[in-house]
Amino acid sequence: MLYALYKTAAALIIPPGIVILLLLLWGLSLVCKKPRRKAIGTGILLLGLLLYGGSTSLGPELLLAPLEAPFYDSKLPESGPSTGVVVLGGGYWVGPEGKSMPGPYSTARLARGMEAARSLNGWILCSGTALLSEDDQKNTPSLGESMTAALRNWGWNGEVLFENTSRTTWENLRHLAPLLEERETGRIILVTDAFHLRRALAMAERTLSCPIHPYPSSFLVDRKERTWQDFLPSMMELQKSWIGLRERMGFFAYAAYDILRSLSKP
Repeated sequence: MLYALYKTAAALIIPPGIVILLLLLWGLSLVCKKPRRKAIGTGILLLGLLLYGGSTSLGPELLLAPLEAPFYDSKLPESGPSTGVVVLGGGYWVGPEGKSMPGPYSTARLARGMEAARSLNGWILCSGTALLSEDDQKNTPSLGESMTAALRNWGWNGEVLFENTSRTTWENLRHLAPLLEERETGRIILVTDAFHLRRALAMAERTLSCPIHPYPSSFLVDRKERTWQDFLPSMMELQKSWIGLRERMGFFAYAAYDILRSLSKP
């Protein structure tokens, strides 16, 4: 009982819990107290409820889990033709005096990519950079270079290539295409987080000519029976909901781009 009270209180006194609580109380006061402002109060209540849903396991279950589900059973293909393992960058830490290291997403992708390359006797291609100031660009390795250095530190002695000009997933794959064609790559193992794979695959199929095999580096939504703790607001669950929403906005943006492109054709 004390544990449940502790967890509930902790969830409600820090954001997003405290924000949700204040929104609900504010909305109720506008709806119930005179002079009543039902329209405004109802809107604030709905905002609080939406924020609550996105801050519990309900949000990721709705927005993120359907993106990850197609890749639960993803496996590496059998040994075969020349295999390039493409590891898409997922951010990195930039420190003082030119220090850098891959962030959590990039680290998980690198580990999974190295596993795939070892299993298939392939080579690794790291991709990505970040928006840095001119001074930081001069003194700090790109994300691709930082990922390559991490692989060497982990003991990878195989071939590693990197590109350091892309800022988005779309640019990642467009800039990788010439490198893959030069090497006459027989197939690609595409490594990124499961939530990102559907969008990355759609773009890869537009830009790359060789067969592509998805290989997820991690999953964010647990597939377990819910407990009461899953209904407590959490910043981590809110972040997962935001990721799912961002991915879906990405699908919409690319669909809109395709429509505009088709309309512009003579």
